[in-house]
Amino acid sequence: MMSPTTNIFLRISEAFKSYIQTGIGKAATSEEKGSIYNINLLNVITGILVLTIGFGYYTIASKSYVIIPVIIEGILFCSMPLVNKFWSVRLANNITYYLHCICACYFGCILGIVVEIQLLIVFFIMAAYLFTQERTDRIIYISCSIGALVAMETNYYYNIIPSLELTRDQSFMFRWSAIFGILTLIMMVIRFYDKRNTESQQKLALANEAKTEFVRTISHEIRVPLNSILQASTILEREVKNNPELEHLYPFIKTLYSSAFLTKSIVNNVLSLAAIEEGKLHSIDNREFNLKRTLENVIDMNHNATSAKRVNVKQLYDDNMPEVILGDELKITQVFNNVLINAIKYTHPKTTIKVSIKQTEGQWMLSVWDNGPGMTPEQVAAIEQEQPFNTTASDLKIEGTGLGLFIARKLIRLLNGSYKIESRPGWGTNFTIFFPLSIPTSKQASNEIKPVVLNLYGYRALIVEDDPLSTMLLKYFLGGSGADVYTASNTSEGIMSANKYKPHIILVDGCMPKAGDGENTIRALRSNPAFDKTMIIGVPGNAFEPDINSLLIAGANACCPKPISHKDLERILYTFTERYQEA
Repeated sequence: MMSPTTNIFLRISEAFKSYIQTGIGKAATSEEKGSIYNINLLNVITGILVLTIGFGYYTIASKSYVIIPVIIEGILFCSMPLVNKFWSVRLANNITYYLHCICACYFGCILGIVVEIQLLIVFFIMAAYLFTQERTDRIIYISCSIGALVAMETNYYYNIIPSLELTRDQSFMFRWSAIFGILTLIMMVIRFYDKRNTESQQKLALANEAKTEFVRTISHEIRVPLNSILQASTILEREVKNNPELEHLYPFIKTLYSSAFLTKSIVNNVLSLAAIEEGKLHSIDNREFNLKRTLENVIDMNHNATSAKRVNVKQLYDDNMPEVILGDELKITQVFNNVLINAIKYTHPKTTIKVSIKQTEGQWMLSVWDNGPGMTPEQVAAIEQEQPFNTTASDLKIEGTGLGLFIARKLIRLLNGSYKIESRPGWGTNFTIFFPLSIPTSKQASNEIKPVVLNLYGYRALIVEDDPLSTMLLKYFLGGSGADVYTASNTSEGIMSANKYKPHIILVDGCMPKAGDGENTIRALRSNPAFDKTMIIGVPGNAFEPDINSLLIAGANACCPKPISHKDLERILYTFTERYQEA
C-alpha cells in the first residue's frame, strides 16, 4: 500500500502531465501535437523558474518592483497551455516569445550586468526557430529579441532605470541563478530540437522504405508483362528467320521488340535511381565480353527510335581497339544506351549520329556525336557539375527529365571512368566517355567469339513460375532448344516435380506472392543432396541487387531478372552444359 506522501506525489505528477497536454486534442497531426506539448512544457518550466528564482531575489532584496513582476510573469507563463486550448497555437507561441523578451528586458534592466546577455542571445535565436516555421514570424521574433537586448544595453549604459544595489555576494548568487535559469531553457530547446530531428529521421527512414517497396512492387508489376512481350518477340523473331514466308512480319516484330526494350531501359533507369539514392549501386561485375557486338546490339535495339526520325547511326570501331575486353557489360550497356537515347532524342531528323570507339593510353574511348541544336556553355556546365538540368530543346519541341544522363554519369564514375561534353548552339553535342582498358589474357579472349548454339537434347528442365504466360514462353524456348520441360506453379508443386523428374535445370521465379517464395523454394531444393549438381537459375521479378543476392545466397547458381533476355539465358545454360559434359 502506498504511503500518503507517495500518493500525493503521484497525483501531482498526473495533474502536471495532464496540464502539459492541454490543447493537444485539437491538433490535426502528430507534428502539431508535439509542438503544442513542447511549448506547454517550456512555458510551465519557465514559469516555475521565474517564480523560484524571483522569490529567491526577493528574499535577498525585498523590493516590490521585483516580486510583483515575478508573480505576473510566472502566472502568465503557466497559463499559456490554456491559450493553446481556448485560442490558437500561433497566439500562444507569439505571447510566449514576447513574454520571454519582456521578462529578459525587465530583469536585465534591474539586475544590470548580472544577466548573461550572450546566453540570452543564444536562447532567443534557438527559440525563434523552434516556435515557428514561418519566415515572417521568425524575422519579427528575432527583431523583438534584438530590441530587448538593445534596451538592456542602453539602460546599462545610460542608467535610465537604476539597477538593484547588490553586494558582491548577492551579485554572485543572482548571476549564477540567472545563468542556471537561462541554461535550463537552452537545454530544453536543444532537447526539443533533438526530439524533432529524431522523429524526422525516423519518418524519413520509413518514407524511404515505403518508396523502395513501392518502386520494387511497381517494377515487378511492369516487368512481368514486359517479360512476356520481350520473350514473345524473341521467339517470333526466331520463327520468322526460320520461315521465309513470314519475312514480311519481321519489321513489325523488330518494332515490338525495340519498343519493349526502350520500356525496359526506362524501368532500369528508375531502379538505378532508387539504388543510387540508397547508396547501393556499388558492385562491379567485370568479365569478358565482346564490346563491339554489345554496342551493335544497343544500336540495333534503338532501331525503332532511329527509324521514326529517319536518323542513321554510324559506328566507327578503330582497328587497334580489341573487340573483347574485361568490364561490366551490363553497366556499360546502360551508359551507352542512355547516351544514345539522349542523342536520338535531340538530333535533327534525317541526320547521322556518329559513334566512335578508339583505344588511347591505357583507356578506351566511346564518343557519341549528334546533330542536334547543341547547348550553351551554361547548360554544359550544369551537366558537368551535376546540377538540375532542364533538358528542353524548344526548337525541336522536346522535353525530358535528364534522368538518363544523370544515371550515366553515376555509372561512369562507378566504373572509374570520366567524360567530357563538347557542344555549342547549332553544332550539336559530342559526349565522350573514357574507361580503363583491360584486355583478357585467357585463350577464350579472341576477337571472334563464336555465337552460342544451345543444345539441350537429353536435359530435363523444370520451370517453377506462377505466371502462366511466362511459363508458356519459357517452356517454348527451352523445348525449342531440345529440353524435356516440366512446369509447376508454386513451391510445393515445384519440390514435388523436382523429386519426381530429377531435372538437370530448374528455373525458379523469385517472387511468387500467391504461391510461395522463390528464395525458400531454392533453399529447400539445395537442402536435398539429390540436387547438388542441378543448375538452379533464379528469376527475380526486378533487378534490385538485394533481391538478386538473396536468391544467390539461397543457392541459385545464377540469376536472370525479368524481363528475361534469351541471350543471357542462353549463355548461362550454354556454360552449364559445357561444364556438365566435362564432368
